[in-house]
Amino acid sequence: MIEILIIDESALIRETLKNIIETDSQLSVLSTSSSPSIALKKLDFLRPQVIIINIDNNDKGLDFIKEIKEKYNIPLILISNSISKSSSLGNLAIQAGAFDIISS
Repeated sequence: MIEILIIDESALIRETLKNIIETDSQLSVLSTSSSPSIALKKLDFLRPQVIIINIDNNDKGLDFIKEIKEKYNIPLILISNSISKSSSLGNLAIQAGAFDIISS
């Protein structure tokens, strides 16, 4: 079973993603978090196999991706309505350690 951590500021989006993910018997949502800073605290005692994060068009998200990659080496999947794989910020996110980017 693949255990996932979901990070999104919207409780509705977190719950929706959780419900969609858990329709697959091979996937489980280990935890959810409303912010990267809260998620980092959870990573002191949780070890998800994948992190799904919705970030805005800013450098704080890139810093979070780098920190996760360096400290924990957990694959991150980015969900964003402002970042795409072909954008310059998308390229920076992939270089920072994001596994993939899904445009929402």
